[in-house]
Amino acid sequence: MDTLARWALRAAGPLILIGILLFGVDFSRALALLLNVQLPLLLISWFVIFPIVVILRSLRWHIIARIYDIRQPFSMSILLYFLGFSAGFFISDGISAFVRSVFLNRDGYRWSVSLLTPFWEKTVELIAILLSGLIAFAALPQLVLNRGLLYLALILGAGITASTALLLSPGVQSWAFERIFPWLARRTSRLRQESGAALLAEFRRMRPRAVVGLTLFSIATRLLYFYSLYLVGQAMGCPLSFWQVSLVMAFVSLVTMLPIGIGGIGSRDVVMIPTFHLFGQPAEQAVAFSFLILLTNVIWRALGALAWTLLPRYLPAPASEDTP
Repeated sequence: MDTLARWALRAAGPLILIGILLFGVDFSRALALLLNVQLPLLLISWFVIFPIVVILRSLRWHIIARIYDIRQPFSMSILLYFLGFSAGFFISDGISAFVRSVFLNRDGYRWSVSLLTPFWEKTVELIAILLSGLIAFAALPQLVLNRGLLYLALILGAGITASTALLLSPGVQSWAFERIFPWLARRTSRLRQESGAALLAEFRRMRPRAVVGLTLFSIATRLLYFYSLYLVGQAMGCPLSFWQVSLVMAFVSLVTMLPIGIGGIGSRDVVMIPTFHLFGQPAEQAVAFSFLILLTNVIWRALGALAWTLLPRYLPAPASEDTP
């Protein structure tokens, strides 16, 4: 039944997109926008700025791995980053990082370390998305007059408050682990060998100062990624400003973390159409923009899939304290 439900969620995204294309947009108008794309701007976004984003995200993974005593060269961190990144096309971005857990555990790292390293990567990324969206919201001039944007800001603020409580409050952490650990133990049999208290202690190895530093680093990386997508919009004549694109993409990034659809197909469009509408742009503009983002992901996730062939059979041996 779980498998059937997962496949139903995967199919939901493409079905939503088909419905949008059939009944929600003028397909010929959206196609015309794509056929008039300025290729130089698109190439700069794809092959100049986006590779820098990939390197910076790999560096973040590398730093978090070092905190958990995972010793590996930076080139290995890039390969492991690409493993999760490529897997994110078939599963949600929110859980794609945990693909790396299998490889870490395979090479002798405890499940607690193998799970918490990608957990912190996605947590820091989530906070960066929320904060970058809030920054974009604050940078827009027409906020007070737009009720829809105010609602979006409240959602961002609530997400930031909940994340901060989990990261900084020992009481909230203990409460959460009392409920989360039994579920994790059921899903990962080898995790039963470790206690919830041990996992909580491993969780707290990530100090608040490190979280703040990594979050600031991730916000800068996230805004650079938004700028690459802003250039994609400019290539197709989209009139949205950088901050408008940033706000739209902050919400798109949040939704594509959910395990719905494949590669954000459909779920991305469901968010982009109403948010584009808030800025006075038609659905055709949103669908064309979404398609170019999909194409960006396809190109880079396909390149990232080479990591599966380049990854050594075994990673560098873990330090003695990390062996089971």
